[in-house]
Amino acid sequence: MFTNAIDSAWRPTDPSPVPMTAEITLRDHPDGTDYRIVVRHGDPAARARHQELGFAQGWGSVTGQLAGVAEDHR
Repeated sequence: MFTNAIDSAWRPTDPSPVPMTAEITLRDHPDGTDYRIVVRHGDPAARARHQELGFAQGWGSVTGQLAGVAEDHR
């Protein structure tokens, strides 16, 4: 789990462009690995802004890159 809404000293931040907290879970799956991401935003406007910025496409790219690295190391 990680967030950009607090800094390393546990002080609140005002991250740009969108504050969020993300939880990434990796689990065994019969076909390989189950990779799940849950992202939480402070309000619907922040979620909508993140979506406008290409959030889903960005995480999709990361997922593809991670799969490529994992497959190269089998």
